[in-house]
Amino acid sequence: MSDDKELKRNKDAVRRCLEEVWNGGRVDLIPELVQTSFRGHHERNRDEDIYGVEGFRACVETVRRHLPDLRLEMVLALAEGDRVMVHLNAKGNFRGQGSDYGPARALTFTATGILRMAEGRIAESWIIYDALGVLQQLELMAPLG
Repeated sequence: MSDDKELKRNKDAVRRCLEEVWNGGRVDLIPELVQTSFRGHHERNRDEDIYGVEGFRACVETVRRHLPDLRLEMVLALAEGDRVMVHLNAKGNFRGQGSDYGPARALTFTATGILRMAEGRIAESWIIYDALGVLQQLELMAPLG
């Protein structure tokens, strides 16, 4: 496969994962889009890394349980070698656990990720999202300044 075709295939797989799995809730597609040896690197705590197809599925299901109408919009996707970098806008209505969070709250935030691809599937991910902005929108942290 030519380099250009492989780069396009990798970006298409990431786009499909965002649109069909994350936005559409199609967790049945995860084995088609994610390597069995997948590792999702946690940005602060290695003990929170996600492993394998089942770990990826559990992560998607947890996020979608709290943000059932989550919509990720791919603003930018760049591919080089076996990596795809994406920048996303996200929005959804947060429905937290118990009464601690009160009624549903509309959230908007950004995320940036680097994904390592293998054989057209996601093999590793490094995702950073605006956690501070999310906490402030949930009124769990005061605005800074």
